[in-house]
Amino acid sequence: MKNYLSLDESMRNKSDKKSTFFRVFQWVITFLSVVLLIWLISRQNWDQILQTLIRIPISTIVIVLMLNFVGQVLNTLRWSILLNAQDIHISKWQLIKIVLAGAFASNFLPSTIGGDVIRLIKINQFSHNQGLNFASIVLDRFVNVVAFLTILPLSYSIWSQAVADRNTQVMMMATLNLSVIKKWFQKSWSQFISAYKNWAQKPWVVFQAFVVSWFSIFVIFIGLWLLNLGLDIQVKLVQVMGISALSYFITMLPISINGYGLREVSITFFYTLIGVSPDQAAIFAVLSRFLILFVTLPGAFFLGNFKDLKQIRANRNL
Repeated sequence: MKNYLSLDESMRNKSDKKSTFFRVFQWVITFLSVVLLIWLISRQNWDQILQTLIRIPISTIVIVLMLNFVGQVLNTLRWSILLNAQDIHISKWQLIKIVLAGAFASNFLPSTIGGDVIRLIKINQFSHNQGLNFASIVLDRFVNVVAFLTILPLSYSIWSQAVADRNTQVMMMATLNLSVIKKWFQKSWSQFISAYKNWAQKPWVVFQAFVVSWFSIFVIFIGLWLLNLGLDIQVKLVQVMGISALSYFITMLPISINGYGLREVSITFFYTLIGVSPDQAAIFAVLSRFLILFVTLPGAFFLGNFKDLKQIRANRNL
């Protein structure tokens, strides 16, 4: 019996060491990505950058913030559709508070405290069917990823030009994107199948959730496009959508904390491929991140007691 206990303890220690190493690795990659971004920005013409920022109409900033918030509202509606189909009825106001709390956690808290974990803790306070609550979050996230997948073909113009120019960096990015998508589906497919069983008799509900999810990201794309125009970056909406989808899948790589630095560097890289100057691309990447974060700030007031996190450590794999 003692041998089994010592073996179990040894396995736990190894697992803890791997987890610690991985977290250190994430912080290192995040740090390097941020340093690279700062280096890119520091090499630009700051006088021109400041003049560009000053020229952005306040109305544009307000509209972008409103569109980002509408995106969060639509995320709430998507989740609500899935929950209502299982007779889990929570007021829209409570749900939007949960969604904002989860978004805030995803953006500002360490990656070990994921936004989905926060959502699960919060919804468990309103519904005691924890298994179904968990399944709704898994399906909700899966539907959102599929919505982004439908946007990927819009990045074709970038890839086709890169192939014509034999741009090896872009081809490596393409391979990386495909690898990320493949690994994510391999990891999440079994969870999705398990969760989908609860909605298998209601495919129309899942389709409704997908449509809402598509519009939730589309309004954000509109906001990003308007921000580009405000920065005097002349790009097409389809280009903004394609690049946003590419950077989304790149940030799914678990190699940085909440995608910080990695998103900005990848967006800067892709924008320069379509003729945008590096200084404009870098400023757009940073400013768009700031506006997205700003919208989730109210979620800080809805987080509640962090002691609740102890109750659900087993669900960190969300």
